[in-house]
Amino acid sequence: MQAVRLAKKYPQFKQDEIYDLINQFRKIDVDEKGAVDKSVVISALQSSGEATYDEARETLKGVSVDSSGKVELEDWVQLHSLLKQGAAGDVEAHKGKVTVKGTAGTGAQHTINEDERRSFTEHINAVLTGDSDIDHILPLPTDTMQLFDECKDGLLLCKLINDSVPDTIDERVLNKPTVSKTTRAVKPLNAFQITENNNIVITSAKGIGCSVVNIGSSDISEGREHLILGLIWQIIRRGLLSKIDIKLHPELYRLLDDGETLEEFLRLPPDQILLRWFNFHLKAANWPRRVTNFSKDVSDGENYTVLLNQLKPDVCSRAPLQTRDLHQRAEEVRRVLQHCEPRHQKPPLIITSFARPLARDRSSKTPTRFSAVVSSPRTPWLPVTQSSTWPLWRTFSTLTLVLNRWTRPRRLPRSRTLMPRVRGRHVCLPCG
Repeated sequence: MQAVRLAKKYPQFKQDEIYDLINQFRKIDVDEKGAVDKSVVISALQSSGEATYDEARETLKGVSVDSSGKVELEDWVQLHSLLKQGAAGDVEAHKGKVTVKGTAGTGAQHTINEDERRSFTEHINAVLTGDSDIDHILPLPTDTMQLFDECKDGLLLCKLINDSVPDTIDERVLNKPTVSKTTRAVKPLNAFQITENNNIVITSAKGIGCSVVNIGSSDISEGREHLILGLIWQIIRRGLLSKIDIKLHPELYRLLDDGETLEEFLRLPPDQILLRWFNFHLKAANWPRRVTNFSKDVSDGENYTVLLNQLKPDVCSRAPLQTRDLHQRAEEVRRVLQHCEPRHQKPPLIITSFARPLARDRSSKTPTRFSAVVSSPRTPWLPVTQSSTWPLWRTFSTLTLVLNRWTRPRRLPRSRTLMPRVRGRHVCLPCG
């Protein structure tokens, strides 16, 4: 009877095809509840070769799934109907940008930066590998949008917050999925537990200095890519910039200007100290140029080339300065950075290098943007001393997100009194 009803509603399928779809759904509905998670559906489509991860994910946004978020039999047939009609979501990158669908039924679209998504995924894989609570989802693939789906239950973001600012969240209050020791099957969290985790994410992110305006727990649980990507950027940036601290690296006193007191230096935001470090090495290299920002002043790659040569002259030459084409120069610097990475080094080198045409867009305030980024967040910041033997591939640990976002850097709180502390099942922030 059900097959007859579905055949009438979806006449593009023959009776035999409807029966095949019903049998396929029953195979993935192992609990026989009549509904399965979206992740199971995406995995099934991937395994059968009917769609890639991103195609299945984007097409599911056009399926009339109820408020539970579970895919039922009729949704399964509708999904295959859309795939058959060629309505699979297009998630191909165009000039480094990926356009994804917004909330179902609104027709909205959002654009995210492909290089940022890939770099953030690699960063998360590097710093969270070995965590027993989430090792069943790691490493995340860097060539799909799976990052946003794995963030939906809030657990991954909570772990990332604690990595950036240790002990921000008491992990005993987090809801964690149950993983079978024998079959390794994962029992996902229910909607209430997901909401609890995401509320902790929002409160804790705000506590460490992130801007969470217009971001709610529902935005995370629905996997809204542009909001999650922005939140991840802020969390990682907070952790990376926290390493620029004279208490951790007393040698930073050498960056003081003439007549400047230590108290005045300590009042500088981390990104300004980073710029001063950059200029310190440019001056030591007898290079006439100086940088005052991480956008226009580094857009042509010349200052990067000189900095790399100053830090590792035996490996990084100034040959890219002779290259006129910005894309080619970016590629040359990227190859140099890759050459500096030892084969045994973990986490792997994270490099994003690109040059943009002379056309402004909403994600870049500079006509041409170039970045060569190496992220190794677990290591200290390179000392100022030129005789330091600290490896080159560690030197840009704090540059990752400063360069890849146009958002104006915010002055982060210096006091740890703003860090949230979780008691019981609530996240408590200090008053005042």
